[in-house]
Amino acid sequence: MAVDAAGIRHSFETLQIAEGKPISIVAGFCWRYSPSRIEAFRQVMEGGLIGDVTSVYATYYSGHSKPHLNPSLRTDGMTDIEWQIRNWYNYTWLGGGGLVEQAVHSVDKIGWIMGDTSPIRCRATGGLASPQVGTGNIFDHYHIAYEYPNNVWCHLASRKTPGCLNENADFIRGTKGTLIIGRGSDPYIEDNNGEIIWRYRKPRTGESNMYQVEHDELFASIRSGNHINDGSRMLHSSMMAIMGRMSAHTGEEISWEEAMNADEDLFAQEGNMDWEQKYNPAPVALPGVTQIPGIGGVERKEKTPTKA
Repeated sequence: MAVDAAGIRHSFETLQIAEGKPISIVAGFCWRYSPSRIEAFRQVMEGGLIGDVTSVYATYYSGHSKPHLNPSLRTDGMTDIEWQIRNWYNYTWLGGGGLVEQAVHSVDKIGWIMGDTSPIRCRATGGLASPQVGTGNIFDHYHIAYEYPNNVWCHLASRKTPGCLNENADFIRGTKGTLIIGRGSDPYIEDNNGEIIWRYRKPRTGESNMYQVEHDELFASIRSGNHINDGSRMLHSSMMAIMGRMSAHTGEEISWEEAMNADEDLFAQEGNMDWEQKYNPAPVALPGVTQIPGIGGVERKEKTPTKA
């Protein structure tokens, strides 16, 4: 949706233009259209089966999604811009990094269970443990802790390293029990004694594919005129992920307000970019050294117009 705070602010401006118009906006946060996840979250948010949420622990462990191409494959005459676009996932200014591009789906589920309210602040760690043969400037692991009112902490652990544990799970603990997603094929709820008190039951025909459901609901909303607009929560979840990356890259604890107003613009180019130009991306972030204006007491830049 965006890779930095500047992009989020610009997207919110665009969203305001779309509001009130006959336009449907369906986000790519596919789990919100998964029948099993919808029902599981309903049991928590409406049914109260686990009581009040007290903590969340989410994992997004996998191998490399889009490994950087070996530099030997860069042909003569291929420009910096073309090379980086061909390896877009591995450059923060193009893809946002693994947290913002992919593990954001788990961030979105945290936002969902917390009613799409903004965290007070977050603190995070991260780094690059397994550099690839190519180049790029993204971290391959993160741990983010989002703080909410009443001392509720929501954690996300993300790692993209081949040969390690693969897991995409959610453990949502409450005062009366825990919702567990990703351990087995179907979500289930345990009480505080470890007894399963609810489990999602698939229809005889099987669970509908969430990607198909997304499209079905989008097309139905267009035909009926009852338009869907996922825009606000889409940008909110994206900003939560960006906030986590900011914290990991700088080593600072960051408030929601700081993140939203930070002078972070990864497209450090005034005007149009020339396909032929030289373009050196920022180096890999170094916590404690990397700075973002507006974060951790670093002075903000002079205000400039939002780029298109």
